[in-house]
Amino acid sequence: MAAGDFNGDGQPELACLYVNADGGLTLYVHNIDPKTLIPTLASSLNLTTPGATANNPLGKVSMARGRFNSGGHDHLAVAFATNSGLAYVEIIDFDLNSLNPKEPSPFPPFLRTRGLFRADTLK
Repeated sequence: MAAGDFNGDGQPELACLYVNADGGLTLYVHNIDPKTLIPTLASSLNLTTPGATANNPLGKVSMARGRFNSGGHDHLAVAFATNSGLAYVEIIDFDLNSLNPKEPSPFPPFLRTRGLFRADTLK
């Protein structure tokens, strides 16, 4: 879970990750009513999760908020790995004034034992 201003409107939103029954991952973004503090679903995105299946689900998931460019709004860094696979990190961006998440291609996989990019995947 992470809170941030993902659409640049000056109000915080709440982002949550959910591991699906098929082994994949869904991002949910909620608006928060400042008076009642009740969250309302604003958008969702099924993330691309290489190697994740119902028999090999994601076992490790992490998310953090950050501002990775000068776009005027926050982004999400999402990391995930299956129990038997490689770890991936991707940055989720949002259109300014919108809570529509955009998924770029995931970064090349990390070697989980040393936290380094695999040289054979960098082309």
